[in-house]
Amino acid sequence: MKRPSVALLVVAAGLFFAWIGYLAYLALTASHPVVLSRPQFFAADLWVVADVDGPEGPVTVREVAYATPPVRATAPKEGAAIDVKNLAECKGWTGKGRYVLPLVVDGSAYRVPAIPRSPGYGYDEKRVYPDTPETRAQLRAMRDRMRPS
Repeated sequence: MKRPSVALLVVAAGLFFAWIGYLAYLALTASHPVVLSRPQFFAADLWVVADVDGPEGPVTVREVAYATPPVRATAPKEGAAIDVKNLAECKGWTGKGRYVLPLVVDGSAYRVPAIPRSPGYGYDEKRVYPDTPETRAQLRAMRDRMRPS
């Protein structure tokens, strides 16, 4: 009677360790997707895709993905260089390249708004996002929700 119990224990332990190994494999090989903070974008006046040379340097607008009605008339055009005041404070910077930026108008310049407070998320965190096909798809989905029916 004891033999079947030991055999079942060995099989169960083998399956358990195989499952844990598979989960470890998935954790190590899965990509870490970038998810746009919808509250941050909904708090912004303007959503742009821009070339950013550095956290202190100018930002060159490549596309205005969305602008609120009051800002739409004065939104920067493609190719315009704009000043983003707080870019150095933002998380998500990985080096020179193209980024998706939520912006609010701050006089003659712009700034990246903080992610509004929500349960489980830090206070006053500002983020910028790399321009990838995944972030573009999220941006399009949010823009489509902003359009009136």
